[in-house]
Amino acid sequence: MVTFSVRCMRHTWLGTVAFLWALLTALPVSGSVILAQVASGIDSPTDIQSARDGSGRLFFVQQAGRIMVWKNDGEPPAEFLNISSLVLAGGERGLLGLAFHPDYRNNGFFYVNYTRRPDGATVVARYSRSANNPDVADPQSAAVLLTVEQPYANHNGGAVRFGPDGYLYIGTGDGGSSNDPQNHAQDLTNLLGKMLRIDVNARTGPLPYGIPPANPFAGSPQPGVRAEIWAYGLRNPWRFSFDRVTGDLFIGDVGQNSREEIDFVRAGGAGGMNFGWRVMEGAQCTNLPGDPPCNDPRFTFTSPIVDYDHGQGCSVTGGYLYRGRAVPELMRTSSPEQGQLFKGIYVFGDLCSGTIWQIGATAGGGVSKSVLLDSDLYITTFGEDENGEIYVADGAASKIYRLASTMPDDFQPPGNPATFDGARMRLPVVNVGSQKFNAALKLSSLESSPTGYGFKLETAELTSASSAAASTFDPATGKVRIPSIDLTQNGIGQDRAINVEMTLVAGSDPMMFSLDSGFTITTNAHYSFDTSRLTLPAVKVGEQKFYAALKLIQLETSPTGLGFQLENAELVTVSSDTAATFDPETGHVILPYVILEQNDTTQSIVRAEMELVKGSDPLLFTLISYAPTAP
Repeated sequence: MVTFSVRCMRHTWLGTVAFLWALLTALPVSGSVILAQVASGIDSPTDIQSARDGSGRLFFVQQAGRIMVWKNDGEPPAEFLNISSLVLAGGERGLLGLAFHPDYRNNGFFYVNYTRRPDGATVVARYSRSANNPDVADPQSAAVLLTVEQPYANHNGGAVRFGPDGYLYIGTGDGGSSNDPQNHAQDLTNLLGKMLRIDVNARTGPLPYGIPPANPFAGSPQPGVRAEIWAYGLRNPWRFSFDRVTGDLFIGDVGQNSREEIDFVRAGGAGGMNFGWRVMEGAQCTNLPGDPPCNDPRFTFTSPIVDYDHGQGCSVTGGYLYRGRAVPELMRTSSPEQGQLFKGIYVFGDLCSGTIWQIGATAGGGVSKSVLLDSDLYITTFGEDENGEIYVADGAASKIYRLASTMPDDFQPPGNPATFDGARMRLPVVNVGSQKFNAALKLSSLESSPTGYGFKLETAELTSASSAAASTFDPATGKVRIPSIDLTQNGIGQDRAINVEMTLVAGSDPMMFSLDSGFTITTNAHYSFDTSRLTLPAVKVGEQKFYAALKLIQLETSPTGLGFQLENAELVTVSSDTAATFDPETGHVILPYVILEQNDTTQSIVRAEMELVKGSDPLLFTLISYAPTAP
C-alpha cells in the first residue's frame, strides 16, 4: 500500500456527486434527509461494497449466495458471482460479507465470508474477477483462507473489511445459542466472538495467510491462544467499518435481551481490547452465573460509545462515518474540538425499528446521538460508495436506498475544488482582493517550513471562474488559506484535506509558499512495468522521496543486456513499505516489488536491482537482476 504523507491533519475525499433523479425514487421521511431508491429485486441483502477501483460500481451481496454488480447506468444489477451451491443460507446463515483487496484494480482479488453447506461452518475465501470481463467473477478461482466451526446456527458475524494497515479484519459472532453458553467471546483459544486480523499478502508457517507480527496475541506464551485475534468480547458484530479518512473503527455489536451497542477504536490502536461480552451487555452488567463481577480489577473492558435499550430497537446494524457531499446535513468541515473521539457524523440503524441514527463527537470524549430518519425499513446493512455516499438495504422489500437531501436548490456544496496529486497543487480560484486567479504550484522541499515542504508557484492567470471553495491570498500578511483540497492519484479521488494554510516566503522569486499544515491520504498507486516503461511512485533518496519514470533501453554493458533511461523525476510526498531506494554514493537501486503488466493485466511480480551508469546524462541505470517475488 502506498500513502501520501505530509504531516498533520487527515480528511476525506468528497468526490463529485451527480444525482440521476430520473433513476431515483424518493421515499419521503421527516426532515431534509431522504432515502432515494437506487435498486430493487436484491433479495435478502447482507452487504453493500465498492471496489474503490475508479469504476463507480457497487456490489450487492445476497444471503442465498449471489453478488450483484450495479453500475448506476440505468440498467438493473447483474450477477457478478453465484456460489449458492456452497452456501448454507437461512436465518442468520448465508453469504454475509464482501471485501475488495486494496489493490483490486490491479490484482482482481476479493474476499467473501459465508456459512458453508452442509454444517454451517464459517468460511473466508478469496476469489478473482474474470480475466475477460471486469463485471464478472471467476467462480472457479476460490482459495479458502479460514474455516471456523460454528456450534449453533446463529451469531455468525460475517463482515470482512480491509483496515488502513492493509490487513483483513474478520468479525465473528460468539457461536450462537443464548448468552454464549461456552463463553467463547472471552476464550482466547477460540476464534468466536472476536475481531480477527490476518495478512492476505503473506503466509505464516502452514497457514494460507500471514499473522501480522503486531497482533496483540502473536507469540503469546499461553498455550492455545490464537494469534489471529485482534480484539475480543463481541457477541455478534453485525457490520463494522473503518473511517476512510482517519482509519477509526466503528463496530455495531448486537445485544442479547437488553442493550445494543456501537464500539469504537481509534486509528492506530494496538488491539487487544476486550469489549466485555458476556460479562457486559452494552454498558450494563449481565451478572450471568460463573462470570466475574463487572468491577473485577483483573479485567479491563472497553465500553461502547453508544448503547440503547430495546425500547428503541432490537438489533443494531452498524454503518459508516459520512464522507460524502450529497447530504450537507451530515457534512462537518470544522476542525475537531480538543478531546473529541472523532470528526464527522457516524450513521447507523436498527433492524427491527427501522430507525436511522446519527452520532457526533463532543468535547471531552463524549458523543451525542439523535434520530436522523424514522423509516419503516428492515435495515440489514449499510454501504458506502467511492464518493463516501451512504447506502442502506431494506431486507424485507429487497430494495437499496441512498441517503440524499432535500436541501434547497440554491445551496451549493464546494465546487471547482483545489486538487493535489502528490506532486502538483492546482487552485482553480484564488481570491486576491477583488481579483481572481487560477494557479498551479509544484511541491518542493523547504527546511524552514513547519512540515518540511513548500510549494513553488509555476503559473498564475486571471480568471472569471467562481468557486464556493475558493482559496484566498492576503498580500499584506502573505497568508494563503485553502478551505479544501481534493487529493488524487492516477485520476482517482482518494481523500480531502480541509483548511490547509501556507505562507509566502518573503523575497522568494519565483514565489515560494511554506506549507504550514499538512495532510495524509492512502492510494492504490503501485510500482509497475508495462513492457516499455517503469513507473516508480516513490523512490527514497535519503530523507526525500521522488516519483520517477524510466524507459527501457538496450544496454550492452548490462549483465542482462537491458537498462533504463530516466525520463522524469519529481519530488513527491508518496511513501510505501515497498518503496524503491536509491543510494547516490554507490549508485545502487533496489526495487523490492514491481508489478509486471501487459494490457493493464498483472502478469507477475518481481524484485529487481539496478545500478547507475556513472557520468550518464540523462541518467542511465543498468538492470543487474530481476526475479519473481511473493505478492
